[in-house]
Amino acid sequence: MNSKFYIDNKSVLLNTPQERLQAYDKGLIGAILDHEDSPLAVRRLAQYERDQFNDVCEVKNFGDVFAGRAGISKGKIFFSWQFYNKYAPGKAMKGAQATGDCVSWAKRTSTECTRTCESELDDAIDGPFEYIDHGATALVYRSRGHSSQGMSGDQAAKCVKENGVLFERKYLDGKYDFTEYKTYIKWAMQGNKSIPEDLLAETRKQRLLNYARIKSADELADSIASGHPPDCCSGIACTSSSDEKGLSVLRGSWSHDMAIVGVDDSKEIWPFRVFIWDQSWGKWNKQVTPPLYQRIAQQLGIEMPEGYFILSEDHTMKAVKQDGTICCSQSSGFPISRLTDLGATGHV
Repeated sequence: MNSKFYIDNKSVLLNTPQERLQAYDKGLIGAILDHEDSPLAVRRLAQYERDQFNDVCEVKNFGDVFAGRAGISKGKIFFSWQFYNKYAPGKAMKGAQATGDCVSWAKRTSTECTRTCESELDDAIDGPFEYIDHGATALVYRSRGHSSQGMSGDQAAKCVKENGVLFERKYLDGKYDFTEYKTYIKWAMQGNKSIPEDLLAETRKQRLLNYARIKSADELADSIASGHPPDCCSGIACTSSSDEKGLSVLRGSWSHDMAIVGVDDSKEIWPFRVFIWDQSWGKWNKQVTPPLYQRIAQQLGIEMPEGYFILSEDHTMKAVKQDGTICCSQSSGFPISRLTDLGATGHV
């Protein structure tokens, strides 16, 4: 990264959910945003990295790559982490970031949901695909190019496209050990250092090469229903407790990245479409889980994400309209997954 884009955002360890919430409330830059409220240097870096990403990847709008199949989410409920729980039990949708590495956490959630959904397909254009192991956040965060905290969603996507997926395992007879986040985060925080070529030779064996930006609420809902949930870099923030039905509302501002992993267009609880967001802070909030969602999770044999929250379509779109919402696919066709629709079939 060019030194003129350096951001003075000193890396620190955040040990509790309360510390993470307070740090972001006070202005910690976890996501590098081209947002009107961001410092000029941050906006320039976001623009620069978006241009770089566009140079190496033909990023289309999701509505264009999904043409002819729009509307698959209409009237339905989808939990995109359904197969992630199956392939990575005990790890999926759990844990918490320890520094300003929210982008790598959100990108992992997005890619892990996508990889597990596509592993269930045997008729994808570029498939079939095999889910090998649980992904690590270290490679993405190390690729940010500076030792301060934070990175852009475009830089993270560029890393996954070029450098592939790092797994939580040992590499090259133990030369590199990425089995535990609490130890490999120290390696990841060294963003001003290069990534060893012998490690990249291993991670590049599995890459996600296809990306699309999401512009509308319908595109967002369909991306989740098809098994390609995005991560969303934005400046929104929300309350740390939901109402009695489970809905949260916006307040304040974070420079943050979170994955959007579920959609409910059934209108069975609220008279409007809602989206389920995944937070990377651990058990940071007081969330009421609607009985309907409890029954769905029980029927699927999965858990609700740790620290998740629910936002209305209107509040969700305040984030999506900031142009930092990106989904990915191993297949050029963005195939439709076999996610279970329990909202419109009368099963719950």
